[in-house]
Amino acid sequence: MKESYTDLTEEKKKEVKRLIESIMNMPDTDDLPTIRQLAVYLHRLLRVRVVIPPTSEVMISLQAEKPTLYHSTRLALGDRSHLDILFKIQGDRKLARERLHQFLQSL
Repeated sequence: MKESYTDLTEEKKKEVKRLIESIMNMPDTDDLPTIRQLAVYLHRLLRVRVVIPPTSEVMISLQAEKPTLYHSTRLALGDRSHLDILFKIQGDRKLARERLHQFLQSL
């Protein structure tokens, strides 16, 4: 039983890493398919329960590094979306990028 939990944890870590890398590799554009894909990735990131993903760091980095994608997604989702709260996260982008890098290295 313990091995299956360990396997699940490792699988979720890989999923989180893949999601974060996919988000950070998205083009900084405001086209609708990219906006929809970002919303899907963010939704999946929020659904991970076994590992705590660095959601704040992802959003802060996304805002700093991909402002067009960030703002167009925020506007497209509106304030009725459950993802809206993610777009209210503020913080130091250098610290967020450093923590995100550390998190990805630990996986």
